Amino acid sequence: VTPVETCRRSYFSKIDELGTSVIGIEVSDRGATESSVVPASDLREAIRAEQKLHLTYSDTESNNTKRTVLPIGISYFVEVVVLVTWCELRKDFRNFRLDRIEDCTFLEEYFTGKGADLRIRWEDERTIIKM
Repeated sequence: VTPVETCRRSYFSKIDELGTSVIGIEVSDRGATESSVVPASDLREAIRAEQKLHLTYSDTESNNTKRTVLPIGISYFVEVVVLVTWCELRKDFRNFRLDRIEDCTFLEEYFTGKGADLRIRWEDERTIIKM
């Protein structure tokens, strides 16, 4: 059984447990590329701990940018995994593709108690954009 098939089975098992129906799921032949610099499991731990990160990120033109961010979630798409953050520089929500993260430092700074509110704000903004 391939890792993608294992993931698909796990996904549908969880959906079945919730009693929710799913029309379909798209699976890429290539799959999403995660960061070779920092595992998603470490990022999930930072999200749970509400720990700030300092990222060096390569944009679409291969320009590096440095950002201090508050990680609030990870979104999995067909061919990309994205870290959802509050960016201190832009004072707004920003998404960073894991495969473009060049360096990640886990800071000894925390945003304790703010993660849930940031996720609510992020979800509200996404809802406004969808309309």
